[in-house]
Amino acid sequence: NLCGLSVTPGAIVGFDNKVRRKGAPLYEALKETLPETHCIHVDETGWKRDWLWIFTNEQIAFFHIDEHRSSAVVRAHLGEFYKGVLVTDFYSSYRNLVPAFAKQKCCTHLLGDLKELLDKGLPENPEAAAFLNDLKQLIQDAIDLHRRYPSMSPERWRSERKDILRRFRKLYSNPVSHKESETIRKRLITHKNELFTFLKYPEIEPTNNRSEQGLRSSVIFRKIIFGNRCEQGKKNVSLIMTILRTARLKMLSPIGALKTILTEGVTQELLKQFGIPSQMPQAP
Repeated sequence: NLCGLSVTPGAIVGFDNKVRRKGAPLYEALKETLPETHCIHVDETGWKRDWLWIFTNEQIAFFHIDEHRSSAVVRAHLGEFYKGVLVTDFYSSYRNLVPAFAKQKCCTHLLGDLKELLDKGLPENPEAAAFLNDLKQLIQDAIDLHRRYPSMSPERWRSERKDILRRFRKLYSNPVSHKESETIRKRLITHKNELFTFLKYPEIEPTNNRSEQGLRSSVIFRKIIFGNRCEQGKKNVSLIMTILRTARLKMLSPIGALKTILTEGVTQELLKQFGIPSQMPQAP
């Protein structure tokens, strides 16, 4: 598919190393665009002894393998203050040590936690059951409102959004006697300004499904190769996955992009196709 040649497994490793060396300017240029994005979805998954991170939106899917699963990794990619909307799950690394213009927590994760509690059954505590069901309905109504936004008048949108926020404030205001339900309520208070950002900025998605879907094929790949043992392998995988996935998002040929990098290096035309028009130095 690449050059019409038959290759050995050892040659494929050589291709990996060459693509990483010659594609480094494109990878670094894509990394530099992350702090300037209007919105970014972030997630991480285990990668042998390390963590595979993804920073993604509708235009980019940037991968990075790191030994750490901390807020320092996020700041290293988005800066000390991210100027866009940061969409994540509820993991602690995305809290106070990662300041941003705004944050959106994943509603799907919260619905999953509610379902887990409700599936246990709470016949002895109707107060907790009512709280969890009301919260579940509220989140579903908010997501449905977001879906209907394009067809709504501004006045109707503002009215229904105001009603959602009013119901939310009422819901988290009163303590719940059930321990696990009270933990959920306290989470609502902690993230009260980060659960319905998508109603303030309708272009933002209410879930972090984008990053989870972006990691899905990488998780399958991990099951095949069992991760990487050396730093060079981590860099190779991070760069190649970034170029392949970002090319698809930009409706470019992934194979064509790799072929250009192998035969010509990172050309100005390739940078332009990836949305990076500025002059970039070539790799040696």
